[in-house]
Amino acid sequence: MLSSVQLSQNSITLLQRRGLDQTQINQFSHIVNQAAQHEQGYADYLAHLNSSELKLVQQANALASSINPANLSQEGTINLFKQPDKSDVVDLNNDGLVEVGIGKTIVFPPVNAPDYVKAAWQQATQGLSESESVRLTLQMHIAIYGVQMDGMQKQHHLPATEQWNEANTQALFDELYSNLDFRVNLEGWSQYNLMLKDFYSVFEEQLAKGREQSSNTANYSDKKSNKSPDSTSQTHEVLQLLLDAKLGINREKLKELDEKIAAISQDENLTAEQKQNLINALEKQKEAILEQAQQRLMEQENQLF
Repeated sequence: MLSSVQLSQNSITLLQRRGLDQTQINQFSHIVNQAAQHEQGYADYLAHLNSSELKLVQQANALASSINPANLSQEGTINLFKQPDKSDVVDLNNDGLVEVGIGKTIVFPPVNAPDYVKAAWQQATQGLSESESVRLTLQMHIAIYGVQMDGMQKQHHLPATEQWNEANTQALFDELYSNLDFRVNLEGWSQYNLMLKDFYSVFEEQLAKGREQSSNTANYSDKKSNKSPDSTSQTHEVLQLLLDAKLGINREKLKELDEKIAAISQDENLTAEQKQNLINALEKQKEAILEQAQQRLMEQENQLF
């Protein structure tokens, strides 16, 4: 006989936010326990629920559409009967997305990540607002799993033990700090960029400590990253080009302006005042390009939240 499942306080709070009263919460808890103990599995149990029970499961999981058991994946079916706070959900295909019914949700740290990664995340996000944590969740997911676009071949995701080994973690933070440098060059040390800097520092430090302390990760340091230095450099270059295109930045124009500024500063035929006036005019052109890009970036980020 399997032990009973007790809904966590976070799960109960979420269920209350979703409009369930205490009677409905008790009913959902009963359904979760029955599903966990069903001999034929979750899919068979789901298929035998009546319409009112399906509607309750739908509401408990905050699903917009009615549940059609025939349309669900194994992962989507199982997660209908897990804690609403997602503390025990599964990610069977290791893509960093959690399927609940037909819906998909980003969960970070990834479900399959080692416990020390989850502990490091808790330390690094302590004191942050909910909105900041949500933005970091999205950013970290994209950094690890990328963005799946139509026409692109699906990316092969590394096993969790390999994804979080020392070499791949270092590659991840190299990319994160590179992107932060780009943001700072674009918009300066804004409050958000300062928060990112502090978050990266604490997260990286806590990951290193957790890796050393974890008895289950004794052989992580022996594993090597699949990315060579050359391929990593090429990846950053491609990402930079894609980001420039997305923000409408003419990188060649910026380079041209920098070269003109350097030439003017070394021109011995110009007075100091003439140099300053010419450089100021060129700097204003650079600022105009970057201000437009910053505005596009803010508009695109705001559309995500």
